[in-house]
Amino acid sequence: MSALPLSFACAAYDRMVPLLTGEVRPAGIDLNYIPIASPREIFDRMAGRLEFDCCEFSSSELISQLSTGASALTAIPVFPSRMFRHGFITVNRNRIKSPKDLAGKRIGVPLYTMTAAVFIRGMLMDEYGVDFSGVEWVQGSINSAGRHGNPSAAFAQEGEHQGQ
Repeated sequence: MSALPLSFACAAYDRMVPLLTGEVRPAGIDLNYIPIASPREIFDRMAGRLEFDCCEFSSSELISQLSTGASALTAIPVFPSRMFRHGFITVNRNRIKSPKDLAGKRIGVPLYTMTAAVFIRGMLMDEYGVDFSGVEWVQGSINSAGRHGNPSAAFAQEGEHQGQ
């Protein structure tokens, strides 16, 4: 029996390198590991064109797709990127002395619906009682002007702006 050919798009995270180098070979699979440094690119290519047999994907984007019944994807519990999300909150310490000071402010995120942003909002609300009802959310790319990819999740909300 020949091995099942599978294309797999994922960043070259430290825990994934053995698959990338071929040091670890999944039994019965001829794996074509496609290293792509930008997870957003992987998400857009998979959500838009189903370009790969399997890939890393945004949890929040998949949940959004599944909630509409408009997803051809199936999730399996594998998490190639394990980031400690608390480290990605950056504030102006002259204006923000405690998490609750974020209430009513203008907050920038690459995408309002990105998994990390959803996680951080939930943590700040649950652990620190931050009220986001009056926040102005601004979305935009991290290293260039414009949008942060082409997400399939619906994310336009009243009061949100695209970064320029």
